[in-house]
Amino acid sequence: MKLKLSLLLLLAFFLSGYAQNTIKGTVTDNSGSPLPGVNILIKGTQNGTITDADGNFEIAAAAPNPVLVFSSLGFETREVRADGRGMIVVLNAQDQALGEVILVGSRNPNRSKTTTPVAVDVIGIQEIKTTLPQTTLNDMLNYLVPSFNNNRQSASDGTEHIDPASLRGLGPDQVLVLVNGKRRHTTSLVNNQSTFGNGTVGTDLSAIPASAIERIEVLRDGASAQYGSDAIAGVINLVLKKNAGLEANVTYGQTSRNDGETVNVNLDLGKKIGNLGGFINVALEYNDRQKTTRSQNHNLVIFDQAEYGNFFAYDFSNENARDIDDQLIAANGLTRDYFNFQVGDAAITNTQGFVNMELPLTRNAAFYAFGGINLRQGEGFGFRRLPSETENVVPELHPFGFQPSLKSDIYDVSLSAGYRFLLGSWNFDISNTLGENSFDYTVTNSNNFSMGAASPTRF
Repeated sequence: MKLKLSLLLLLAFFLSGYAQNTIKGTVTDNSGSPLPGVNILIKGTQNGTITDADGNFEIAAAAPNPVLVFSSLGFETREVRADGRGMIVVLNAQDQALGEVILVGSRNPNRSKTTTPVAVDVIGIQEIKTTLPQTTLNDMLNYLVPSFNNNRQSASDGTEHIDPASLRGLGPDQVLVLVNGKRRHTTSLVNNQSTFGNGTVGTDLSAIPASAIERIEVLRDGASAQYGSDAIAGVINLVLKKNAGLEANVTYGQTSRNDGETVNVNLDLGKKIGNLGGFINVALEYNDRQKTTRSQNHNLVIFDQAEYGNFFAYDFSNENARDIDDQLIAANGLTRDYFNFQVGDAAITNTQGFVNMELPLTRNAAFYAFGGINLRQGEGFGFRRLPSETENVVPELHPFGFQPSLKSDIYDVSLSAGYRFLLGSWNFDISNTLGENSFDYTVTNSNNFSMGAASPTRF
């Protein structure tokens, strides 16, 4: 009976291995040049990937020879059935949204994408949010807009809870962010720890739910002559939804290393008001991202070996430094993994709400308002302190060193309200915008060495 059960388990193991088919290929344009960042989705599923810098991709499919959907901004979308061999997919160039009016870069309402003298992108969120695996604005724009850069920071004090973004390689404080054409306030955090944007204060795009946005307009050129010095790198305008109806989405994903689980739940509800085009749109969104870990064993001296003349790293110490550490680790019932540094993305939980409304009083006059609130809790990590760091670690509190935990409570709220009307041939817009951002920062599992055993562990 045990033999039969073992054979069944072995058969199930092999069948599960065959159930996943790996599809590989390359995506190019008409000239044969590889296309990086192309979105690839298995049709009818949320399973997707993107091409690398050389246009190559690899995706696992449960069914044999599925239909793959290839899409990229500026190219026609293609559906191709996998044939079990290496795929070469060619995408044809296509101008998208040629007739859309651009609100950034000029006050001339007739300026469109085909006539503007500078680089402008218009991105419809509705078209991409169900195909991209990313769930926040920062991550979406990172894959869609040329010259937009947003890299998640690690072990970088409060910056890893904000993830500053930039255009054209300039600072985060040189990108102007507008919401419905109104200036968006910046965060209260000054980026430090020699991270990207060190010494600057940028705008937190992730504080605005993607489900509240109809489209994103990006001016990828300097606009300081019109908007001021904070628009040297360019302008990003977020146009909020005005539609009526109900829409709900749930997204789940994780990394290939089985960490960094992401859950996104969003709800968008719109309703018409009156007969003159009035509306109210409410978007609610919850986004939870768990931490990732990319650490491994290191060659640093773990325990205090000063009496043996061993300091810092094994490479700079006597040959027996590693053996001494191994003996002390075993004697304390620990493993080397216990002393690894926590390196990776911080854990972030966002709870957001945004409202956009307009109430026409006549055909030529309307009251409007929009605003939202974002509550964020995060947990990042500092550099690990090893027991050998005798000038940093209080042994009475942390006999085996410690891994500091950096926790954040971020509160962000904004409100814009105004009255627009037509008087003769003049358009008037009288409005006011308020914004507030607070960053409560707490360090736990730490110590102040100068205070000795009396030191608190929470700051």
